[in-house]
Amino acid sequence: MIFPSKFEGFGLPLLEAFQAGTPVLCSNATVLPEVAGDGALYFDPDSPEDLASLMIEMLTNLELREILSQKGAAVLSNFGIDDTVRMFQSLYERTAVLRNNDNDILKSS
Repeated sequence: MIFPSKFEGFGLPLLEAFQAGTPVLCSNATVLPEVAGDGALYFDPDSPEDLASLMIEMLTNLELREILSQKGAAVLSNFGIDDTVRMFQSLYERTAVLRNNDNDILKSS
């Protein structure tokens, strides 16, 4: 999977790829390195050359794909479903509070 995101709140697609055993190439932006850990290879999302180089490496190196698949499974084990649900619930609650605060500010202007 190639995930070139520059603006990501969590990186759920990375966990989905790990669950499927799919090797991951993702941008080194935002929280993605924190989520994927050593289960992915990283590229600068503003560098097509950087991405192209990793794509070639991934396509031509079966051992690397297998290693990343194993590492992705290990990273996934850090994200239990209960913890992930609580994390997303907290994120949604914080987002709702921020949105309500923004609406209150707009109404008072």
